Amino acid sequence: MTDIIYPTLDLFLYDLRNSLNDEQKQIDEQKQIDDNYKNFKSRIAEKITEDNFQEDKYFEIEYYELLKNEFLKNKKNEFESKRDNYPLKGYYFPVRIWDTYCLLLDCSIENQDKDKPHEAQPAECLKFLKAEIEDKSNLKNKPPTIGQTWMISGWLPELKDDTTRDPNYTKTKYIKDIAKSCYAALMKNADWEKDFQGEGEFLGATIFEFWRYELSLKEKNETPLTPDKIPNNQHVIIVLFPDEDKYNRLKDFYKDWLRLFCYRNKILFAYAQSRVIKRDIHHEINKIKSNQISEKQNQSYRGELAELDRKLTPAEESLKQYKSKLIKLDYQSGTIEINLINYEKRRKKIEKESESKLEFLQKFADTANDKYLLQTTKDSQMLERGWRLQEATINAIRSRVELDRAKRDRNFQNVVGIVGVGLASASVVGSLEKLGETENDPVRLCIQKHVPVPDYWLDPAVPLVYGIITFFVTALLTWLLINVWPSLVKCIRNVDR
Repeated sequence: MTDIIYPTLDLFLYDLRNSLNDEQKQIDEQKQIDDNYKNFKSRIAEKITEDNFQEDKYFEIEYYELLKNEFLKNKKNEFESKRDNYPLKGYYFPVRIWDTYCLLLDCSIENQDKDKPHEAQPAECLKFLKAEIEDKSNLKNKPPTIGQTWMISGWLPELKDDTTRDPNYTKTKYIKDIAKSCYAALMKNADWEKDFQGEGEFLGATIFEFWRYELSLKEKNETPLTPDKIPNNQHVIIVLFPDEDKYNRLKDFYKDWLRLFCYRNKILFAYAQSRVIKRDIHHEINKIKSNQISEKQNQSYRGELAELDRKLTPAEESLKQYKSKLIKLDYQSGTIEINLINYEKRRKKIEKESESKLEFLQKFADTANDKYLLQTTKDSQMLERGWRLQEATINAIRSRVELDRAKRDRNFQNVVGIVGVGLASASVVGSLEKLGETENDPVRLCIQKHVPVPDYWLDPAVPLVYGIITFFVTALLTWLLINVWPSLVKCIRNVDR
């Protein structure tokens, strides 16, 4: 009772083309883009050679198919294989949407015969489809940098009348049981009650959404935070059609689903990065606090400018890192906002053109708006205020340090000036001719009276004493002029007023 006809599994995978991480600053931007392009191409089968790819030379482009048209027309992007006696067939479809590399990898059980009706397959066959896709995309060895979405599709065998069946077993219950079996076959840790998000109607099919996203961030972790580092992160869509004709219309909307899931995964990726940035900002705040000097400590550090500088320099560097990460947090907030807008527009477009009911997809948009965007925006605002407070505190202490340094420099210059004036005056006086040569010179008489020295010492000693006296007198007058005169002038001006 849980079989499905023509079971098909699609992987919508998204890789980053450009990066704004700190770790990439020293790497040439074009080299980084080229490396990301090569890594993305390595997901695709070897038979798709370099000559089959379009040159990715655009700085910005809304939508760009990376395989050449003639290659797609000749269906050379298709592949065939076999697993556990299941014949498999699929194809690759890589595109670029703005700054994101996107890959649609489709794989189905190809056991139909033109002369016979399609055979229903057990839901367990989805395990083989998933294994094939994981090998083809190198998914296990190279997880997507942005995210991924799985889509299961097919049509249902007719629910025949069965007298042994519970009369209350309705077609709705039948479809839900098949969806449960498909989800359990695809995901080892499937939990219908916990992961089920809603259901709707799409092209006459019943469509289900399963989503699990529980972000837990360690104190120290890799940056950026890739989806494979989030254990509980998966997104699955199941589309069960009533017949083959309605199923065949699904392919007309693959490009729309590719874009919708791109916007969805970019929102989650940006939110995860915002949590990493917030954590890193808190680390910078702790660094600032460990190197920051309070006003009370600043008083005790007087006379130790070198120690103050040693404390302030790393704090100022952490403040710069704080600001840089704050800008990146704003960038993630903007990324969430623009992709949320695009997500809602694309959902409405799919709903309108398919004449379907996809209201359940709005649940993610509401979560993104009420939780991811709101939390990122509020974090940015609060951390911005915190940055301004830290900046004001550090600038105040830096101003005190510079003022103290300037005061000390000015005092030193004043001392030099006073000594310079004194020495110059003493030198001029000491060089005067016939200074102290008369017998009645007071300095000569004073020396003769109080210092018993030979007469031949008096001739050089008297000018020296005059010079010393002149030095102290002119130094004192200069000190008064520097320190007292400005205050005196200020007082006189105040009296005049």
